Amino acid sequence: MLISGLTSVTFRKKSIKEVVALCKEANLLGIEWGGDIHVPPTDSQAARDAAARCRDEGLRVFSYGSYYSPTKVDDYIGEFEKTAETALVLGTDRVRIWASEQGRAETSERAYAAFVERMQKVGEKAAEYGVTVCFEHHQNTVCDGGSQALQALCDIAHPNVKTYWQPICPRAEDNLANIELLSAYIQTVHVYNWIGWDRYMLEEGKEKWEKYIAALRKIDREIPCLLEFTKDDSEENYFADAACLHALLK
Repeated sequence: MLISGLTSVTFRKKSIKEVVALCKEANLLGIEWGGDIHVPPTDSQAARDAAARCRDEGLRVFSYGSYYSPTKVDDYIGEFEKTAETALVLGTDRVRIWASEQGRAETSERAYAAFVERMQKVGEKAAEYGVTVCFEHHQNTVCDGGSQALQALCDIAHPNVKTYWQPICPRAEDNLANIELLSAYIQTVHVYNWIGWDRYMLEEGKEKWEKYIAALRKIDREIPCLLEFTKDDSEENYFADAACLHALLK
């Protein structure tokens, strides 16, 4: 089942209270809280505030959108523990993480092997906390394509390590192929309509997204489909995108 939601990074300049109000007003079902502005991994009070406000408004906390990467710091386990603890304070068992800091083609085999080894240990630690870590399916990471992400997931081979999906390829056909490749692992979807780095209204990409939604419906699990960013960071455009998302999921 596909359900609607919002990433808090869509409104980085707004407060936790304002993000919750915008989510509620658009009739979206929940939020992924970002770890950069709204809920840093060192701010447990922000996590408690976000969790309480969502609970009071009947909204779910779908995930913690962290900026953790296992290759960014030497103490990668200690950093992950902070991230996992923040997720639990938020009331979610899903953590978005980053699959290193450069694309697969630019990553040496030695660096890739070190990434896999670290992620296997992160997976073990995630299991201890009862959380699932999901890679951002994104450029400039080792999960910068469907086959690359699948290879990483198979090499890590841990049940607590999964992935997000988003349309990172210029051609809809390639994005659909990535959904099929990663269908066993996709936990969350980021919804937007970009061409390169330029943002457009979701309605303008509705034909492509109808195909993506049809492919995602074949996956037999609950998958939050979360609006991420909006044209010109506009509230008006956000509400239009939310209406389009509702139409797509209806």
